Amino acid sequence: KKSVILSGCAVVLFIIVIALQFVDINAFGNELYDGYLKTIFVYCACVPLCFILSVISGYAVFNKPRKIYCFFFALVISINNFPFSAYFKGVSFVTQRGAAYAAVFVANCFLTAAFEELLFRGLLFNALYESSPKTVKGVLRAIIISSVIFGAAHFLNLFGGAAFLPTFAQAGYTTLIGALCAFVLFKTRNILFPLLMHAVYNVGGLILTREGLGFGVVFDTTTIVVTVILGVFVGAFALVSVIKTEDSECEEYALTALKRISSK
Repeated sequence: KKSVILSGCAVVLFIIVIALQFVDINAFGNELYDGYLKTIFVYCACVPLCFILSVISGYAVFNKPRKIYCFFFALVISINNFPFSAYFKGVSFVTQRGAAYAAVFVANCFLTAAFEELLFRGLLFNALYESSPKTVKGVLRAIIISSVIFGAAHFLNLFGGAAFLPTFAQAGYTTLIGALCAFVLFKTRNILFPLLMHAVYNVGGLILTREGLGFGVVFDTTTIVVTVILGVFVGAFALVSVIKTEDSECEEYALTALKRISSK
């Protein structure tokens, strides 16, 4: 009975998502922010839809947190995505100061993160891990494949008119941030942590661009150097942490997060 109710809710939410594609919003008179507002409405249906699908699939994504220090290590990358150097040099600045614009921008960043984490980590990563050996190799396989798919999904932006080289670069760094999010989920066992990390990353990376609330240079030399150093450090920490994981922890994650396995 529970599965029938959940399936019914999923169908209703899916219909809402489709219907919203035909709705035009003109609240700001600004194409970018009206688009963000529409995306917010769509994701308000997509997020619970993905959560319901994870429940139906037997994946538990909100478990008792553990090893939260892994989240704080990864959060360094998200915070660094804000162009501190360019901002304090005065070559990147805020141009849109309206509270409504800021609220829509931040909400869009957080809901995008929520949708993508539930889809690519809560569903895809767990599905890949479910079909993998419950060992370090299995974890690495699930992290790599889910992250590559996550990065490749950004090539869909080409159909929206995005240029190839920026999209190629986006696919590259989103693959890496996706791997870090999967690592955080595996270690903490609670999707709220990669979701928060992802949301902060989105806000920091876009807030001073034309797609956010500002304009100007974002990636100056200092930012690039610091990002590379921190990326190597945090990436090495995550990789070593996974490699040194005991098989018992891999099995324990499966028993905690993959309910179909734990019920066998």
